[in-house]
Amino acid sequence: MSAMTHTSDGSNFRSIALCSASVFSTLFDNIILLHFSDRLRMCDLQFGFKQKISTNLCTNVFQEAIAYYVKSTSLVHCTFLDTTTAFYSVNHYKLFSLLIKRGLPACVIGVVINLHLNNFVRLSWCGIYSDYFCSD
Repeated sequence: MSAMTHTSDGSNFRSIALCSASVFSTLFDNIILLHFSDRLRMCDLQFGFKQKISTNLCTNVFQEAIAYYVKSTSLVHCTFLDTTTAFYSVNHYKLFSLLIKRGLPACVIGVVINLHLNNFVRLSWCGIYSDYFCSD
């Protein structure tokens, strides 16, 4: 296998694709939250996908808790859960069904379905382009 074939293989770029939200999807997320946040209410302990709260807040809370215990010379124990494979095991059809039950308009659900099931991406890294691959 040549180096060029290996570097253009879409599976080598999977984690980059997950971390790189497109401008369109970010804008879409914000519009959906602005108009339908009352229908998408989740657990109060959830950090992401809520107005004025982000996963960065979760990171800051974690860092502050660690700093507090370290400053008071206490032992700190942390457990981390690798949810990488959880992302791939999401039942998208259940997600879409929940959006329908929560009363989101069909046109919005249609866009969400297309974003999850028909979204092909191609990444560029240091001048090398991956093959197109489905980003779900």
